[in-house]
Amino acid sequence: MKTTLFVRISLVLSLVAASVLPGCGGGGSEYDSIVPDTIVEETFTTQTADDWTIALHRYRRSSGTAYREPVLLSQGYLEGSKVFNAFPKFSLASKLALQGYDVWDYDIRGVGDSQKPEINWSNINFTIDWTTLDWSFGMEGWDYGMEHFVLLDTPAAMDFVLKATGAPQVIWIAHSLGALMQYAYLQTSDASKVKAAVSMGGIGYIVPGTNYDSLFADFFYGIGTFLAPLLPSNLPLPLKWALEKLLGNDPLLWAAASYGLCTVAGKLFWNYENMNPNLVYQFLKYSLPNTTTNCFKQFMEWAKTGDCKLNGVTIPSSSTSGGSGAGNAGFPIVAGPDGDVTIGQDYSVTQNLWRVDRPLLLLSGGADLMSAPSHSIEVYQRVSSSQKKYVECSKATGHAVDYGHVDMVCGLNANKEIYSHVGNWLEGYATRQ
Repeated sequence: MKTTLFVRISLVLSLVAASVLPGCGGGGSEYDSIVPDTIVEETFTTQTADDWTIALHRYRRSSGTAYREPVLLSQGYLEGSKVFNAFPKFSLASKLALQGYDVWDYDIRGVGDSQKPEINWSNINFTIDWTTLDWSFGMEGWDYGMEHFVLLDTPAAMDFVLKATGAPQVIWIAHSLGALMQYAYLQTSDASKVKAAVSMGGIGYIVPGTNYDSLFADFFYGIGTFLAPLLPSNLPLPLKWALEKLLGNDPLLWAAASYGLCTVAGKLFWNYENMNPNLVYQFLKYSLPNTTTNCFKQFMEWAKTGDCKLNGVTIPSSSTSGGSGAGNAGFPIVAGPDGDVTIGQDYSVTQNLWRVDRPLLLLSGGADLMSAPSHSIEVYQRVSSSQKKYVECSKATGHAVDYGHVDMVCGLNANKEIYSHVGNWLEGYATRQ
């Protein structure tokens, strides 16, 4: 009896794994290939002003491109660039490439194919600032924060794409935190390098909501009051590392996690009705990265103040780039007496949203609990763009579902609805060649 029950349970779990994990369900599936055969994929690397290596991926159809301006994709916080290319049917990168665009995405430092610091728990140097009570474990390589993504990684990626393609401008699509990078860049003198932009669930204004319309902001505001002073700086927040340690290479455990988060348990990240276990698995396995406690603490501060402010970055005089060229993008620069250069010190992206004047499409999910529609509306009202449009992607506005945060990029209905919004906007600004 026990043997029969064990066999039945094993069979059920095997079927679950086969239905969830790519490659486990037999041939001929739409999940067999990440990039369609008609799309040529290439990987490149470039250096930031502080000498980090950033990876970029290029997608073009084999028959050539139809538009002059390349499309740049910026991923959000806690997601790699793979979020734009989950599966062929749910890939914004492939969709745009098939339409004739020269599509690029990039991984910010510590994520995906870009340079990642090592997690070495035996190599920790403890320090404390008794003035601010800010303490640090000082693990080598984990001293970066949001400002590094905004002030260094993104400008380096932008300049590389323009140089590689020979184009004078890009069209820029950004998701979540990627939109903060976008808004910040569009506030500088280098904004002219961007012909038009799309923000998907973008973060540029973050405050606790009413009726829990932004659980993300509520969460960070709630814990920030007491946790921020206690959380050490310059330490890895090893989400990917912990997940891989917990689940290992066991397909059944990955299947269970994927199914579990394709329920109300995953509601903070996506509308689970607009996802399936295959997509959740792809996100967990290939997109979720490790991050730093610095970034986590910054979100707490932003939620408390409602002001997305950057701490600034210092480029040492010994840096190969020296803070010049790719890397500063027109942000405020202060030169130190020792030859070091500080970029973007205490720069408020939120307070300078009025400086954004490029054509901008803002898409917001009706069920987005990370970047609520009210936040996107606030950004829409603050930017100075004469050509701007706001769309709430929800049932109330005629969409199939109330979109959440991640599923706006790679959800089950994104291909037909969200990608159409993006494509129509791009068509109005892209130059055919």
